[in-house]
Amino acid sequence: MDRGKQSAASPPPPRPAYPADIEAYLDFSALSLGAASSSSSSRQVQLQERYATPTSPLMLPTSSQGGGVGQGGVHPLMQQFQMAHMRGTQQPSTYCVGEGSSGGGYFWPVGNGGFSPAAAAHGPSSDYAMPLAADRVMPLAADRVIPLAADGSSSDYVSRFGNCYANPFATAAPRPPAAPRPCTLRASASQYQPIGAVRSAVVAPSPSMASSSTRRYHPSASNYHPRAAIPEQQYLERRDLVNALRASPGDPSWRGGPRINEGRTPDEIRSEMLRGPMPLALVFFPESAAHVIRLLDEGVDQYRLSALATIKSNVHRVMDDKEGCQVFNALMRACAEREDEILAIIDAATALPVDGNGNGKPRTTQLLRVTRQDYGEASLRALIFAAAPFPDLCKLLTDCLVCESVMDHPKGDRLLRYCFMAMNYEDSKILIKFACYHANKMLISSPGSRCLAECFVNARDEELENLHHLILENATMIAKGHYSNYFMQKVLEHGGEGLKRDLVAILMADVVSLSRQQYGSYVVEACFLSTKSLGLLHLVLSTFVELPDEQLAEVVQCGYGNYVIQKLVDAGKDPFPQETILLARRIERLPEKVLDRMSAKQVMKVVRRLFPRHRFF
Repeated sequence: MDRGKQSAASPPPPRPAYPADIEAYLDFSALSLGAASSSSSSRQVQLQERYATPTSPLMLPTSSQGGGVGQGGVHPLMQQFQMAHMRGTQQPSTYCVGEGSSGGGYFWPVGNGGFSPAAAAHGPSSDYAMPLAADRVMPLAADRVIPLAADGSSSDYVSRFGNCYANPFATAAPRPPAAPRPCTLRASASQYQPIGAVRSAVVAPSPSMASSSTRRYHPSASNYHPRAAIPEQQYLERRDLVNALRASPGDPSWRGGPRINEGRTPDEIRSEMLRGPMPLALVFFPESAAHVIRLLDEGVDQYRLSALATIKSNVHRVMDDKEGCQVFNALMRACAEREDEILAIIDAATALPVDGNGNGKPRTTQLLRVTRQDYGEASLRALIFAAAPFPDLCKLLTDCLVCESVMDHPKGDRLLRYCFMAMNYEDSKILIKFACYHANKMLISSPGSRCLAECFVNARDEELENLHHLILENATMIAKGHYSNYFMQKVLEHGGEGLKRDLVAILMADVVSLSRQQYGSYVVEACFLSTKSLGLLHLVLSTFVELPDEQLAEVVQCGYGNYVIQKLVDAGKDPFPQETILLARRIERLPEKVLDRMSAKQVMKVVRRLFPRHRFF
């Protein structure tokens, strides 16, 4: 029970320290209303009156003495206490009312948002914010019913402070919930209704209150809450959707339909592109992107310039997107033969990052970043083909690709192929020169070997001669390399006849070691399979026929060499049957301990299958 509403018969509780606001107010009231005009008063008398017991309420001078307030000279704060005392042990109500001299009532909210002045003056100290004691209580009209808010507090009292006053309860922590208790106030029945009735019924304000400058809260007012109420139909639709998703979260129908729609018609897109730079969002939606592509294909300058202004400011994002790639390709077609516009795109794509030196790293271009997906690769291909007719633009692109280590990139060989396909040889040969200079480093990596092979296929004149010299001088070492053997196979496939003949002759001088080595065995097979030359096939076949028995046995019983023999016999049985049968008979005459090996048995199995009518001794 609130200690400010205890009966007078009970002993007074120990007085806690008063909050600063009410102590200052009581001090000010005593000095200004009575004590200041009395010669016998002193500071001790003021303190004694301030800390009077509940049975001896603080009585202020009457109006005849120059300071009377309230009824009979009693301060409204003490009126609140006297009414609580008169109630005795009655249950506290949600409303705390005192009778004023005007015949009306004084209203103080005592719900979760506030409490009565008596409870503030005599209750225990807590974390709840105290109301300003100097704030005058509001008179309540006799025919006015003050409704309660949902939390039990009076929004009428809060609305007072919302008009040029600071709310003293703004920082108050919420009180613990309590069960509602019946109203048993002994005040006039015309001023009150039971709490339940107030919450369930809407009471219209009186005309006098409606015309008042301070309008009170009405429960039906739509502008009371800052957010408008959600329409019932929208609420029900959302509830049904949530229930359906919760019931079948794995239903593919919920994932199949698009959840985003740009909502722009072709006419709206056309209008936006004519007004200025088109919105970037149009590029990333399938429907709007298709409309933009159709407008770009019309060849109207305004459409092209509108798309160019937007895309060049977000070029990497557009190039690496599925729909953005298609729009970018359409823009490159529209910008064909316009060097300045293609230059603007290249400058944007090869621009240095803004925060390149923010973390101590060197500033580098980011053109290859778009090739992480196939969409970006297709966009870069379109940019290369658009820049190909202009030597200056080709120089910008090739320099950027080389500086960004395109020959160490997983897709570097394809990017080099686009450059060689689109550009003139004079504009692209710098790539081949760079590859020759770094050949030793490139041959020890998979991307580098593939890029060097692409450069060899497209090399001419002096650059091709340099590669020939490089290959012939290091043929055996390149053939045995983990990644460089791929480059050697490409040379045997795409090289000239003279280079192939010289290269196979060099490799056959070390055919035994190459055949017994994992990567070299592929190169030996390429000497008669990839060259597509009967003369080179006869050369390889003759080399194996002339091998001594010891070396031939090493190749036959080797885990890698036996595959070389099998493919050589299969390739030579039709064009050179005599030499092939001679090689098979030599294998059949090898020692038993060699033929008992699994690898040799595999070779003889192939020989008997290819020559079923021949008897080998």
